[in-house]
Amino acid sequence: MWKLLVITVLGVCLIACPNVSAAEPPIATVTRIEVGERPLIDGKLTDACWQKGAWQEQMHLLGQEAPPTQGTRFCVLCDENNLYLGVECMEAAMDQLKEVRGGGIFRGDSIELFLDLNRDRKTYYHLTTNTLGICEGKRDGREFIWHASASKAEDRWTSEIVVPFSSFAIGAEVGPTWNFNLCRQRYAGARELSTWAPLGPQGGFHQPELFGELRGLDVDFSRFRLELGEPEVHAAIEGQALNVGFELPVGNGTGKAADLRLEGCLIPAEGKPQTQEAKVSLADGEQGAAELSGYRVEKSGDYSLLVALTDPTAARVYYRTKFTVRLEYTPLGISLVQPAYRASIFATQELQEVKLSVEVGLDEAALKTSALQVRLAAAGSEEPLQERRIAPLPAAEVEVSFDARDLEVGDYLITASLSDETGQVIATADQELHKLPPAPGSEVRLDEDLNTVINGVPTFIYGYFSVTGSYPGRDWKGMAETHADGCTGLLHYGAGYWSEESGARFLDEAQANGLGVVIYPYYRTFFREGGLPHIGDPDTHLTEKMKQGITECVNMWKDHPAMLGWYLSDEPDCNNTSPEALEEVYQLVKGLDPYHPCIVLCRYAGTHHLVRNCADIFMPDPYIHPRLDGQFDVPLTAFRDYFDAIAATGKAAWVTPQAFASGYANESTLCEPSFEHLRAMAYMSIAHNAKGVLYYAWGYLTLFPPSYRGARFLSKEVAAMAPALLSPTSEAEVTIEPEDAEIDVLVKEHEGDLYLIAVNTQFREIDANFEVPGLGGRSVSVISEGRMVQVEGDRFADHFGKYEVHLYTTAAEPPDAGMTLAEIRAEVAAMQAARFKEGNLCLRMTREGELTGVNVAAPQGVYSIDGITDLFSSWRWSAHPAPPVDLIVSFPHEQTISRVVVYTPTLSDYEVQVPDGEGWRTVATVTGNTEQVVTSRFDPVKTEKLRLHITAVNTPEWETEQYGFAGHGAVVDEIEAYAE
Repeated sequence: MWKLLVITVLGVCLIACPNVSAAEPPIATVTRIEVGERPLIDGKLTDACWQKGAWQEQMHLLGQEAPPTQGTRFCVLCDENNLYLGVECMEAAMDQLKEVRGGGIFRGDSIELFLDLNRDRKTYYHLTTNTLGICEGKRDGREFIWHASASKAEDRWTSEIVVPFSSFAIGAEVGPTWNFNLCRQRYAGARELSTWAPLGPQGGFHQPELFGELRGLDVDFSRFRLELGEPEVHAAIEGQALNVGFELPVGNGTGKAADLRLEGCLIPAEGKPQTQEAKVSLADGEQGAAELSGYRVEKSGDYSLLVALTDPTAARVYYRTKFTVRLEYTPLGISLVQPAYRASIFATQELQEVKLSVEVGLDEAALKTSALQVRLAAAGSEEPLQERRIAPLPAAEVEVSFDARDLEVGDYLITASLSDETGQVIATADQELHKLPPAPGSEVRLDEDLNTVINGVPTFIYGYFSVTGSYPGRDWKGMAETHADGCTGLLHYGAGYWSEESGARFLDEAQANGLGVVIYPYYRTFFREGGLPHIGDPDTHLTEKMKQGITECVNMWKDHPAMLGWYLSDEPDCNNTSPEALEEVYQLVKGLDPYHPCIVLCRYAGTHHLVRNCADIFMPDPYIHPRLDGQFDVPLTAFRDYFDAIAATGKAAWVTPQAFASGYANESTLCEPSFEHLRAMAYMSIAHNAKGVLYYAWGYLTLFPPSYRGARFLSKEVAAMAPALLSPTSEAEVTIEPEDAEIDVLVKEHEGDLYLIAVNTQFREIDANFEVPGLGGRSVSVISEGRMVQVEGDRFADHFGKYEVHLYTTAAEPPDAGMTLAEIRAEVAAMQAARFKEGNLCLRMTREGELTGVNVAAPQGVYSIDGITDLFSSWRWSAHPAPPVDLIVSFPHEQTISRVVVYTPTLSDYEVQVPDGEGWRTVATVTGNTEQVVTSRFDPVKTEKLRLHITAVNTPEWETEQYGFAGHGAVVDEIEAYAE
């Protein structure tokens, strides 16, 4: 049979908020040229048209106002069909250019373009070219079609770029001004990152809020406003090949009727391309479909489908894109239905039958004259233990089962053979089956509903990254608190750095607290040596040293009872990790340890299919970047894309919601997620079938006690909800009014009762009406809210605040988290209010969430002016170099100060200083301090700055034990300043 899969890749659209003040964006003007004046794209910039354009020469080092040491200038032109860019990169070390030929050309000398056509400052095209003229760029799952060429001289390299307007998805909102930026990665000589639009130090080049403007695109874009949807594949058998066709949705937004030609070129990895075409006629605003048919395919594999909408009477292309499609012909295939996970029967499974689906790639007539023989035998044996014969075949998909009750521990092989009317075998297929002995440690598997099952018990995974253990002399309550809150899992990054003693101590403590642990399977020096191979490396496979190291690491920890799973890769799509290498890791690890699942965290929604064979569980991190005004920089609806992409792979989904402060710096309007944000992210994920939630990260979340207190309540609420969350999903289709109420829902059925999760995905209040089939007038309570809703038949109504979550149930005894939402909200609000002490001048923001202009000139220094004082390490300098070091607080205008309070676990000797001419004057001195809160009083001074000049620190013994060196040096949790 044919198994057809359309493979797509979403573009890399990182969104981050800068840590610099928003200023007027720079402006570049496009020069319009005629078609006959267009440049020859040879990289040399010698065409006359480049002399007509306006060249931009002002570049900035990333995150700085200073210019780069090597200048870059560019010019932008356009005609009615294309955008052209000429770029000149001065280079004093041409002989040291780093030229990357494979994937990830940004890892060498290169130019990156950012084009935000609709100016939403969130979605944009990201294109990269390098000194060899190689191009990379994708968006919305499609390869972006553009061209570049490069040329080199003695002291510079130049690039010419052409970007056809037909390659963009152009909507009605696209006009003559786009948001734009051009950036340069320099590796020759010394690495230098430069950008035309000034950007902040965090977020890299992906800071769309600060992109400049590209003006003067004097082009009629209406003719490009056409749409092409994902192709649907149709195939029919023709002898030993297939006749393949593709149906594509087509839309017309040009403002007038359109008679078009759809051209499609199917390109194999090897062999000749095939071209077909079809006519398309659409009224303005009409959505239709067109089919490209008649492709003959004889070999399975990945194909490129290049499609274009053109004018049939003129040589004009209005829209074109490229898809990757996988075409596979399998005359006979076996799929295990039960057991559904790793083709293995586990000791805790009470499996009565082995069930499989056999798919036959024959037409209806051939099915009637064919026979299917399916056998189950011990591996290596010719003698079947059980067999089934089916003839004639009733359909192209046949269900077969074997008795599993008497199967002994061991390896088995299921073999299917297909015979024609003469009895000749025309196809065979095999499927391994394993029956495992009891696990030496913990047994963790997935069930048919993709729930995590630990030692036979379905378990909802809830917890954090990086929960700490105890160390001699320092008893952190992380694990104990986490367990008491109802958490079940945590992820620890440090297994590769554990000694056998320290690792066992951590895992023992986790086990004692009922927590499972996910760890890397990599040895101590793995990441220092570069980690897994990258796309484009000469060899993208594991070395023997890597295999040996992974084997030793897995064998060391796999049998510990606290083991929950193996964390194979953190954001492989960001790190350009080789999928081949990652798949080899997966096969190696699951072969060494069949009892624990393998997990991969992908950063982008469209990249899961690239590593679909590398994990049992995908765990995205769809960070939403909360702001002080309560909104998100990335919409909550983005979660849908992530979980849809994971569902397409057939793998289980956990999630890594954001539990840290985005861009938490002096002038950033981004902040930590609130309790309401954490709750919305958790239940948004659960509403889209996430089976686990591990916040990133416990260490960051504890920096913000109000949010952490809310997270602790949320742990208990999810734990109370777990039995329902692990139950089957209802098939009831919930209707919500009004239609624009973007509320995402999930309905679960547990012990005869319904549980409805409803998440308002918008930053606005909504009055919504629900119709839930099967509700039947039953009483409905709102979990954690202590209230009921009035039900009439299958309908009820409720009010939602911004990003608010409601949990409804018909159960007579609803899940109980120990307190109500009103109570936890009041507690969180009181903790938040406590940050704002009356008269304290050292605060980065007001109670209303507005920035005060107070800032700190030190890494992570903003944590020392956030009003949070009850932490042991909320802000710190590096342990190297040792003191003396300085903490400087600047005020937006002159302040009168006579008292300074410092919260610190380590400062021993320091001076409180204010500016005095060109130096600093000491107003208070502290020596030999062993206290954690130190108050210094002095005569009132008027100043715009305050400095702690630190000369000595106390190093707790636990830091030496934990980090292997003399601590983290100077640590200031908080500094306060008062007039009196």
